[in-house]
Amino acid sequence: MRTISAILAIVCLCTIGVSSSYAEWSPEMGLKGAGFEIGLVNADQVDQTFGVGVFANLGTLAPNVMMEAYVDYWQVTEQFFVTSELRFRDISLGARAKYAFNVSNSKLTPYAGAGLGIHFINARYEDSLVPLLNTSISETKLGLDIGGGMLAAVSDKASFVGEAWYSFVPDISQFSIQIGMEYALPW
Repeated sequence: MRTISAILAIVCLCTIGVSSSYAEWSPEMGLKGAGFEIGLVNADQVDQTFGVGVFANLGTLAPNVMMEAYVDYWQVTEQFFVTSELRFRDISLGARAKYAFNVSNSKLTPYAGAGLGIHFINARYEDSLVPLLNTSISETKLGLDIGGGMLAAVSDKASFVGEAWYSFVPDISQFSIQIGMEYALPW
């Protein structure tokens, strides 16, 4: 009961503190930009691999709070002996809120954020010598993303993106470092 009371008190204090900011500001939600990323993914129980992703800038929900939707993909194949291999794949769909820190350089925007993602995980074992051992398992898991990064304006319509995220996913949590580009809409 004390935990619930403490959480409610914190939420109330945060609401009071933010309410003065909302008096002069209104949300600017909508598709503001889109981009792509590539990077390295280090997941539990498998080797490091490359990952790719696309994202959509959904605008700002509150002062300095940017919203983003994303789709990420990675796959790793591990060879066992000569005849068998184990392949892991993760396709994740999610949304993140990013708090942008105010800095004196107007071209740089550092941020920290968190979000949720749905991970469609597939593991497949294939043995060419003993095909009866071939199997595939697919699971859908919810993950919590925590991380941050930086936007660096390249032009009025394009920004370089560098990010690091840790996704807490049951049995296959993952750390990723990505770079990419974001393009403002409309072009």
